[in-house]
Parts: sequence; structure tokens; C-alpha cells
Amino acid sequence: METLPVVARITFDGQKRSFDPSIERTEMERGVPRQRLLNSQVLVKQSMNFYFASIADVTAFETWYFDVIKRIGWFEMVHPYTG
Repeated sequence: METLPVVARITFDGQKRSFDPSIERTEMERGVPRQRLLNSQVLVKQSMNFYFASIADVTAFETWYFDVIKRIGWFEMVHPYTG
């Protein structure tokens, strides 16, 4: 499997995580709303900024992004929070 190129350095500034809890909630006439899980796992979206040391690094990243994974391919990377 492809990996994130080392020329794309992840910055800690600007990182955000979001997810949909995947819960169905039904309001009741009285009392606590009824809730149930819809899925056993959720999709977490991780937003981040990359730092490139040179224009050559940007070009290498764009080549990987457009030609290797073709904008939608899967790849592996070290998670910026958990390692």
C-alpha cells in the first residue's frame, strides 16, 4: 500500500478532528429520549496542514497525489496524535 510522502510534513497548527456519532435518537412524550447505535464504528475526519520545504517537495507531493493515488486512493501514514 502507498504511504504519505516524507516531503509532506504535518504541522500541529490547524489540525481538527470531527466525526458523526452514528446514533439514532427518538424523543419520547415524557422522560429521557431513547437512543441506539446505528453503526459499531464511525468515520473520523482528520483535517491537517502540510509544510513543504521547497517547490520540489510540492511537485513531488502533487505527482504522488495526482498520479500515484489518483486523488482517491488509499494510503498509510503515521497518525499525528497517536503515532
